[in-house]
Amino acid sequence: MHYPQSDIEKPLTRKIVTSCFDNLANFHINKNRGYTQLEPGKLNAQFFSASLGNVEIIKEVLNVGARIEAAPNSAFIPFAYSLPTSGQYHFCGRAGSNNSFTLASGGVWDMSFNDRIEYAASVFNKEYFFENYETLKGRVYPKQYLISQLTPCEGLNGIHYFYGVSNILTWLLSNPQILNYPDVIRLLCSQVFQLTVDALPHTESVFTLKETSKRTKGVRRVIEYLQVHASELPDIQMLCTIAGISERSLQYGFIDSLGTTPIQYLRLVRLNGARSDLLAAQKDKVSDVAMRWGFLELGRFSKEYKKLFHELPSKTISSA
Repeated sequence: MHYPQSDIEKPLTRKIVTSCFDNLANFHINKNRGYTQLEPGKLNAQFFSASLGNVEIIKEVLNVGARIEAAPNSAFIPFAYSLPTSGQYHFCGRAGSNNSFTLASGGVWDMSFNDRIEYAASVFNKEYFFENYETLKGRVYPKQYLISQLTPCEGLNGIHYFYGVSNILTWLLSNPQILNYPDVIRLLCSQVFQLTVDALPHTESVFTLKETSKRTKGVRRVIEYLQVHASELPDIQMLCTIAGISERSLQYGFIDSLGTTPIQYLRLVRLNGARSDLLAAQKDKVSDVAMRWGFLELGRFSKEYKKLFHELPSKTISSA
């Protein structure tokens, strides 16, 4: 889910189709968004968006298991719905169901999935959304919705949201000249707002959000640490110290959230880091990059790299 870090700009459409997570992350420049590939496969990523002034609508499709992390600007309030045909996923450490609506307004969020993901999203200017919500509902926007969470959709409201947003986006991508008409933009903003509000549960039915467990907090601390220090090859004792929990608890936490162990995740982060360096390489050799990321056996590195990314590191560096 892609979240702007500055004012939503004048109406425009954007799209990218790529086989590289680095290209996808760079497409979101200055938007605090990162990807880590978790499962083997050749990436086919598709991202489409249209900015309507007070809301940006988005559709993203990823075909390999990965982890996404982002930090929405506090001036915006994002929502999303993943198609039930997507694979199993976790959002902020909690398992998603086949009919969950995503609220991502509680600061930094992360999402991991083990197969593929296809979602539609709407990112509103917070002032616009709050004002229109109060006008429509006759009450202020509920505080319990300001925590990043998954909430159950009632009936087909989630599906209606997904296809409603997707259809508007497809229409705008095919007819970008529509964005030159302010009255049409205002109407489309209103339609997206209504689709979003309809997908929210009634306040009476909102479940009490459980406090984030010590295990989940520990997993997040380790993930944040590895984003910076993965190349230093920390051992499990160090990771337990960072997490503030036992090895057993950390193992279960990672398996619950990401479907892998802490050490396996560390290896995936190192492989992703090596891929980024290979794609940016100018004078480096494959062996230089492998050593920098702690892969001492070049043959084993090449084998694991090909298994995850479906190409040899020599092919990656040749395309740099």
